[in-house]
Amino acid sequence: MQTWEPRVRRALTQLPELADVNTDQQDKGLQTTLVIDRATAARLGITTKMIDAALYNAFGQAQVSTIYAPLNQYHVVMEVAPQYWQSPESLNNVYILTPTRGQVPLSAIARYEPSTRISL
Repeated sequence: MQTWEPRVRRALTQLPELADVNTDQQDKGLQTTLVIDRATAARLGITTKMIDAALYNAFGQAQVSTIYAPLNQYHVVMEVAPQYWQSPESLNNVYILTPTRGQVPLSAIARYEPSTRISL
């Protein structure tokens, strides 16, 4: 997207049939990149799959139940409250569950870096 969107937009602005060509791409927003110390993680027996699971459990959505009514059914979805995911400092409260060492704080094996551009 970052490579082709400007090219396509420029080409479209050259067409006389189109006016006011614009984009809604928002690539100047803040982003947090998680940098994993793979050597430390491996030494503690932590895999990237365990890290992924911990992050999904902390910030993802999960269907936890279904409520059945006479004419319909409702899915109950559990998610974290917004005040806990709106800041990268929330990563300090994430723990990785390991089979041998119990809970290891994410901050022991990774750091986060704020940036303003998506890295490919």
